[in-house]
Amino acid sequence: MSSLEEPRNLADLLSRAAGQHPDRPALIAGNHSLTWSELDLAADSYARGLLSRGLTFGDRVGVSAPNTIELVATLFGIWRAGLIAVPVNPDFTPREREHVIGDSGAVLVVGVGGVPFGDVPVPGEPVENAGGGLAVLLYTSGTSGAPKGAMLTHHALLANHRQVERISPPLVQNGDVALLPVPLFHAYGLNCGLGAVAYHGATGVLVEHFDPVDTLGRLRRDGVTVLLGV
Repeated sequence: MSSLEEPRNLADLLSRAAGQHPDRPALIAGNHSLTWSELDLAADSYARGLLSRGLTFGDRVGVSAPNTIELVATLFGIWRAGLIAVPVNPDFTPREREHVIGDSGAVLVVGVGGVPFGDVPVPGEPVENAGGGLAVLLYTSGTSGAPKGAMLTHHALLANHRQVERISPPLVQNGDVALLPVPLFHAYGLNCGLGAVAYHGATGVLVEHFDPVDTLGRLRRDGVTVLLGV
């Protein structure tokens, strides 16, 4: 998409950031990092891989993983392909996991891990970002019963960023380095964290497993300027 077009799909944020800041780090995870252009190519490969399995617009895809670069590329690939992401807490019990997958109607479940990132490219033509519609099913904690899927659309999630953008001083700006300790299977971690980083073309520092001492070290080591937490 051009920088002047209004995003309609969360994957449009990735395309815009890759076009405006191709060589800027998009994600940092420990000793690994990925630029916006590299993340854009990775998401494209994931999108082609999903579509090559026969998935079609509106199909639901479960994703179970901690905060990793692979998870982010998978999520953007799902959205680019016009599919619906169903993030699943990787620490769920088998019973909890089965409930979410069954209740959501997921036709495929992706467990990220075990394969070195970038070792499974899917060659082919770039995938054009799909339009709007339902983006994600996020499941509640189930404190008063079984977890329920909250339906969040691309339009609603993007509107959230446009609203927050009006806050002064801004919470996240172009060029910021934001620490992302909140799990991406949570609404805050997914949209207020990762989404804000993509919306502004900033840099996100992924925290796979929260450790207070290690996290404090990352603030200095990775040059963190913004902490997104609850």
